[in-house]
Amino acid sequence: MKGIENLYLIMQTKIKPMKLIKYMIIIALYLSTGPVIFSQTTSDKSDAQRDWEHLDYMKNFFCKAPEGCREYDNLSMLEAMRYIDRLYTTRSKLAEAFLEKYPNDPHHDQALVLFFSSYFTPKFIPDSLAPEKIEAIASLAIRGQSGAWSKAYRLIPVDREAEKRWLDKGKDYVDQILASNASVEVKAKAEILLFNRDYSLAKNKYTCLSKDPMEQDFWASMEANYFEFVPLRLERLMDAYPDSETVATFIQAMLDDLRKLSSGLANSYLDRFLRKSGDTNPMANRKGITALRKSLLANIEALGALEVDADKPLEFTFTAMDGSQVDLAEMRGKVVLINFWSTTCPSGIAVMPRLKTLYDKYRDHGFEIIGIADDGDVAKDQVLKILEKANANWPQRLDKGREASVKLHALYGIKTLPTFWLLDTKGVVVDQGVKMPQLESKIIKYLE
Repeated sequence: MKGIENLYLIMQTKIKPMKLIKYMIIIALYLSTGPVIFSQTTSDKSDAQRDWEHLDYMKNFFCKAPEGCREYDNLSMLEAMRYIDRLYTTRSKLAEAFLEKYPNDPHHDQALVLFFSSYFTPKFIPDSLAPEKIEAIASLAIRGQSGAWSKAYRLIPVDREAEKRWLDKGKDYVDQILASNASVEVKAKAEILLFNRDYSLAKNKYTCLSKDPMEQDFWASMEANYFEFVPLRLERLMDAYPDSETVATFIQAMLDDLRKLSSGLANSYLDRFLRKSGDTNPMANRKGITALRKSLLANIEALGALEVDADKPLEFTFTAMDGSQVDLAEMRGKVVLINFWSTTCPSGIAVMPRLKTLYDKYRDHGFEIIGIADDGDVAKDQVLKILEKANANWPQRLDKGREASVKLHALYGIKTLPTFWLLDTKGVVVDQGVKMPQLESKIIKYLE
């Protein structure tokens, strides 16, 4: 119990500004997790295994349902921000403690991934805030107010000393791996974790900014300067690990993610890496660089297809999860619904039964559905369970799977899930944002 008691004491020293009922929410968070670990005191379970189970449990824990979650809903913006900060700080401390205590444990690598993940990254909110800051944040609502969270995080100061300690600790972990006799692939993955941490921090700050569409020239210049570290560090990764397909896949994933923020910037970096991986590079024939170039060329080809006249048919092919080949060109003559969804989007899962009803009703009349899941191979079983529960028997693509050289969600700039694209019988996209209430009438219209 000592570990949980220590966390309890840490929390006690930090929540004085909160009301008693809110204080009890935070305490309940820790007390509620105790039985998950400490009720399992059988001699056949080691301390390391119990600590790992607790850490693994905490990665998904947010509040104790239903009481704690209802109380969270009633928090003010500042109280909610502090709640999240303390939760993420606790997760981070648990991961750090596990890494320090069990350096040779089989779960060590998983714990390292958790330490670097966004849900284990503290917000570093200072204990005391200036009255004017408190007043400004108090005017913001945690829901129903557009841009409120972004503004709140722009207003809140950061405990730079605590942030530096956390950043240095992560760098130390990676440096230890690089100095060890670990395999090249393990070292590459460690450096990827460090880069991804720094990129995520920069991205989170960037997305808190308010952009005026009329200011596009300013933002194009600002983005080029702000994200310049991205291609520089990715190039160093490519040069350091020229045979790593993991690094190649990661570089492409970063370009895909950047496309959601700035298509212009992503295109310039794509061209940059295409040149970097070309014949003038003495390592161009190395396994990882070859894989990267192949992926880049596939994305350029797909981008070229996007620039075709909007009145021309949409074209792409892929291997579905069941191994079948899907080619939009072969679906000419049918009305096709492309469903962009994800296992992390409850609303996208919730509409599956309704889509199944429409599919069964109109399939024999020339209606088809294609599912594009914004998930990778690790989520394959979860995707299959969701599809099986809904009896969804149309083709599905894992958009982040090994077989997907082009990520369609990123390529097409899909930012909201689920998103439905409707194609007419000529294969032309006639609606890029059709909503469920209007979907059936649209299907009927284009089938006629």
